[in-house]
Amino acid sequence: MMFCIFEGNLGNDPISGQTTQGTEFSNFSMAVKDDNREQDPTWIDFVAYNNVAKAINQFVKKGHELLVRDCKPRKREFDDKNGTHHVKYEFIVNKVKFRNNRGKQEEVTDDVPFTSDDSPSEATKIKI
Repeated sequence: MMFCIFEGNLGNDPISGQTTQGTEFSNFSMAVKDDNREQDPTWIDFVAYNNVAKAINQFVKKGHELLVRDCKPRKREFDDKNGTHHVKYEFIVNKVKFRNNRGKQEEVTDDVPFTSDDSPSEATKIKI
């Protein structure tokens, strides 16, 4: 099993909602850079559920710096309202550290295992 760690800044405010089963989620994108500072950032999509989603939805805004840990890659396929088929790669977040410019950090962990394939409902998916 592959788990990843990312550090970066949010490009937009998180998008919150509930799955069809009533689970709270948060979708967000982060700009991450590798050690080569000359390179443009890579934009990566994330989804968090339950406790982590609640904390992100409440405290995180565009531009905030996060350290995302223990996340699992996921591939989703869906058709938009025009019938166009899309494939989306994202990471399911299990732990996140909030960072601020005063050096303080706060960690939030979701103890839910990665076995759930709980996807956002049609009404809450990001429209392309």
